[in-house]
Parts: sequence; C-alpha cells; structure tokens
Amino acid sequence: MAKKTEKELIRAIRKVQCFGISRESTETILERVNNPEWKQREKVHDWRNHVDHELRSLWTTLTLETRLAITLTAILHAADEEWA
Repeated sequence: MAKKTEKELIRAIRKVQCFGISRESTETILERVNNPEWKQREKVHDWRNHVDHELRSLWTTLTLETRLAITLTAILHAADEEWA
C-alpha cells in the first residue's frame, strides 16, 4: 500500500473536524500525533486514554499515517465517552 501524501492526511483530519468530533486545528492534531505527551493524559475525554500501552511504546516506530489513524480513532472514542 502506498504511503499517504501529507495532503491526504490533512484531508482526513479535516473530515474529523467537519463532523464536529474535534475542534482542534489541523496543526494541533498533527502536533498531538508527533508528540502525544502520554504522561499529560487527563481523566475524561482524552484520546490518549484510548491508546494501549503496547502502541504507546511503539509510537516512534510507527509511520505518520499509522499514528494519525490511531489518533483519529482514539479521538472518536474519547468523544463518545459518557460519564455518570
């Protein structure tokens, strides 16, 4: 499978933004992908809570495309959290 171009990755981010799932800027999402700061996780609605430890330990070895896919999926899960 061919690697996605940066334009395609940015398009994927914008789709998430259009659906109102994330209001963060494209640059902010890319920064999170490149530098997730795992230890800065918050308790509620934080995408980093939805990435398991094994993936976190491999993060720097994953391609940008893979990290973005994981991040966007985790953002979706975090947005669906319901707390009583």
